[in-house]
Amino acid sequence: MRALDIGTSIVGHDADWNMGFHQHLGFEISAVLEGSGKFAFGDEVHRIEAGHIVLIPSNLRHAYWAETPIRFAVNMVYPMPEQAYRLFRQLVPGDRPELIRLSPFDLEHYLSLFRVWMREVSGAPGAEEAYVAGWLQLFLLFLAEHTKPGQSTLSIGAAADYIRGHLQDELSLAEVAKSTGLSETAFRGLFKKTYGMTPKSYLHACRMAEAKLQLRATDKPLQQIAERIGFSGIHSFSAWFQRLEGLPPSEWRKRQQQT
Repeated sequence: MRALDIGTSIVGHDADWNMGFHQHLGFEISAVLEGSGKFAFGDEVHRIEAGHIVLIPSNLRHAYWAETPIRFAVNMVYPMPEQAYRLFRQLVPGDRPELIRLSPFDLEHYLSLFRVWMREVSGAPGAEEAYVAGWLQLFLLFLAEHTKPGQSTLSIGAAADYIRGHLQDELSLAEVAKSTGLSETAFRGLFKKTYGMTPKSYLHACRMAEAKLQLRATDKPLQQIAERIGFSGIHSFSAWFQRLEGLPPSEWRKRQQQT
């Protein structure tokens, strides 16, 4: 087998980024870490956002573009080692890309794994091929364990989109469930099966992810950030943030900006 060609990176793009149709020899595993955009293949166009994993076999034409600032963790590899290839084909059984989703918590774990991979493998050009192949298998096993390709129904996906798009509102999850045509119990069960958490936990996870993004990437005052994610006052927002993160948002922002 020829030597492995590995390309790995964490990349960010502005809202006007557009990577037109292209193809590459390598197999692609791209995780959307932040933001949203579109992914196209043939005549199909799919919305992508934080938590989506795009898996693409080699030599398939595809395109990306952004709707907001967007960030990816990207792995490109060719040729795919035999054992890793078998796992890849479990997730991508046909000759077309697959789009799967991680919950916010699983995405955080995936990113931690990815950062270790970057230090251990991509930073060591002389790494043994078997060692690199083992890491690829680990990534694919993680995805197989934590995602359910094809399981999310349109109604559940639309409900999740609605929750993410209305973080600043007083959301009635009972009304969201009703909009899917499911009972609240059935909605909660299917939502948890799809995203790995209850709708209420998902709402809090999305609010926290947005809060951290605003704290890290902007200079917006805390009051404005609090209102953006559904808190009427800075005190309730700060107490909520500190209870979940162990320190107030002002201190969290300060530490992030120092790194």
